[in-house]
Amino acid sequence: MDQVKYPAPMLESEHGPKHKWITPLNAEGWTDPVFSFWEMTAEYWTDRHFHAEWNYVVEGQLFIEVDGIKVELNAGDVGCVPAGRVGHYSAPKYAKMFAVYGPNPNGTKPTDMTYKKLSDGDSSPPKAWSLKTPGL
Repeated sequence: MDQVKYPAPMLESEHGPKHKWITPLNAEGWTDPVFSFWEMTAEYWTDRHFHAEWNYVVEGQLFIEVDGIKVELNAGDVGCVPAGRVGHYSAPKYAKMFAVYGPNPNGTKPTDMTYKKLSDGDSSPPKAWSLKTPGL
């Protein structure tokens, strides 16, 4: 791989948490890690990837729950959702994360995606609302 500079990302969102890919995400698959920034402001998000996902909390507080085990992450902490598991992400106030996706050579699309805006400290999961992410 040649040396490449990736410009600072602008966080965007049509639906769901704001995010921006730092390195390109190829919907057909990838063998190198993929990097992104994302942030949540009083939001709840779930998804299942068929690759591992690590999140480094840059600012704020993030809760991640996998298989009924919930961990609290603060600035400087890292959490991992293992491949094939559903990750439940909750930021009752605010969290900004640097995320790393592990290899996904077949481009297997995520499943079990849900999104909810939270109100005043509510961190409960959404009742029935799902989001389809184009290209993934």
